[in-house]
Amino acid sequence: MKVQDGYGNRKKAYQVTAAIAAANVIVFLALSLRGMTEDAEYMLAHGAMYVPRAVEQGEYYRLFTSMFLHFGFDHLMNNMVVLLIVGSRLETELGKIKYLFVYLAGGLCGSIASALWDIRELCCVRRRVRSCLCIDRRAFLCCGPQP
Repeated sequence: MKVQDGYGNRKKAYQVTAAIAAANVIVFLALSLRGMTEDAEYMLAHGAMYVPRAVEQGEYYRLFTSMFLHFGFDHLMNNMVVLLIVGSRLETELGKIKYLFVYLAGGLCGSIASALWDIRELCCVRRRVRSCLCIDRRAFLCCGPQP
């Protein structure tokens, strides 16, 4: 698709959005041909985010690889529809490089936020408190009754 910039020049648009969508679809198809994308163990073996493996075993690459993994066709399609609608507008506004940075940084920040939430929940379950924040396995900030 071509759009005009503010100076009347025609330029190709949505190249980064299309490339990101294509990468997601290619990864999904490759995984689908070899196994079930709705099988958690299969996806875990192929880079899905799982906090104990990422944090305790140092598999930090999962923060990145999980951005391109989708559990089932519906998950992929929902994400790609939103990516194409929102991403194309954002890419036009920000430009290709800034948009790619925002996409990757947003994905990493989302993975980190999700991991921190899982760690918090895990710490609360282990410590039997209603609300707590676990910085690492040794440092806890707990709010609420402790056993």
